[in-house]
Amino acid sequence: MRGIAGPPPTFPHPLCVPPPPPQQPWLYPFNFAPAAPLPADLHPLAHLHRCRMRCFSSSYKLDHSQQQMPAMAYLLTTPGSTASWLTDMATAAQRHGVAKQYGGHISSGFLHSVTLPNSNQARVSDDYIPGLTRPHNACTPGVDARTTSPQGNILLGRDTLYPWAVGLRPYKDAFFSGTQNWSATTCFMSAKGPESTGYTKPEWWGLQEKYPELNVVVSSLTAGPIAPGDGAGDIDCQLVARTCRADAVLLKPDHPQFIIDPWWLGAAFGPVEGMAYPQGEVTQTSTCMPLDSRDASGAMGEVACWGFVLSAALTSPYTVTPESLDAAVGQGTGYAWSRRYGEPFGTSGATAFRHYNATQPLALALPVQTTATGGWGNYTYWRTAPTSCGGRGWTLLGELEKIISMSPQRVTSIAAGSCDTATPSLKVSLVGAPGEQVRLTFLSPSAVLAQSVVRISANGRGTVVMPPK
Repeated sequence: MRGIAGPPPTFPHPLCVPPPPPQQPWLYPFNFAPAAPLPADLHPLAHLHRCRMRCFSSSYKLDHSQQQMPAMAYLLTTPGSTASWLTDMATAAQRHGVAKQYGGHISSGFLHSVTLPNSNQARVSDDYIPGLTRPHNACTPGVDARTTSPQGNILLGRDTLYPWAVGLRPYKDAFFSGTQNWSATTCFMSAKGPESTGYTKPEWWGLQEKYPELNVVVSSLTAGPIAPGDGAGDIDCQLVARTCRADAVLLKPDHPQFIIDPWWLGAAFGPVEGMAYPQGEVTQTSTCMPLDSRDASGAMGEVACWGFVLSAALTSPYTVTPESLDAAVGQGTGYAWSRRYGEPFGTSGATAFRHYNATQPLALALPVQTTATGGWGNYTYWRTAPTSCGGRGWTLLGELEKIISMSPQRVTSIAAGSCDTATPSLKVSLVGAPGEQVRLTFLSPSAVLAQSVVRISANGRGTVVMPPK
């Protein structure tokens, strides 16, 4: 960092005295001189963000302000000071092309984000902390090697709506995607902390994540950044790669997962006769795009929507119907299929595609997820796909090896032709990394599974036509 950012500057500040020389050569200190004015061009925030861009970081995270803002006397007694503090910080970042990311915050801070042009992300989950009481000798290898998973870090569907409404992309805190090797990681216990027997640092030392796959699925569905926090060499690259293209562009739905509306009714009113609501987490999102369908008379003007429904921690069965989904999802004619935790990605002979139409409406059955069935994190993940040509043509299921199988970051346009004939067609335009191989899965008009693999060209584009010519 020293080599990239240059020598540390000296910041004149009347409340600071020069600190002792750093003992660790890897530290990047800020030096302070006492009792002097603070020139605007040497503002610490400006230097921090200038350095940040030189170190290839495109955003900064404002965290713990939900504790700082209500606890600082100056902010509480000086009208406008909080807004000035947050604005100055963001403005300094914007000058150097750095975006603002929210960690822990309060509602007024999220509302203030609409005045900042570079605020674009907000964390909506709890910290990634195991939530276990650790024994006093947890730093001894093998003493506490439990496998666990914190619900508050994963069940976040009710928390995504507010940030999204004010223009912030929600994201989930870090997670472990693979098995961690703790032998090369230093562990220590502090005298104070949330656990009664002391605070283990790192909090996860010696432990393992129980539901890494669920962590990755939820992160993909938030529509924000993804943060695998594995130790060096411990990341499950194959699992994390299911979130993105070969060039690391994340594949996202049109909006983050939202908890379905019946959940809010149940939370507000409790059991009501004749009204069913999920007792657990059920979220939904979608990807929609124009479908250029044509028959002999010309364009038919369709909009196609692919749906994604996730359930976890359900204590009783529940069935999702189109009324709980985005407006165009599950309407008309199409297919739905599910996947459970640990099942193969993609398709197999055991994959059951359920046909829905006007006479057979969409109904997505969600089973109980309890300890008896393997645990609350053994999720069920439903996806839906519309059939082109008004229900008579091909059905694009998408890139089934990916968690978000239909995304505008992969598919740029879809065109259906010959819709009034016995041989309708479908043309799909793609983008990706040059040389990347993309596997798309379809159902033919007669419901026969078909796949096509295309190599992305040097210009980052590719095309698939069904049936193949």
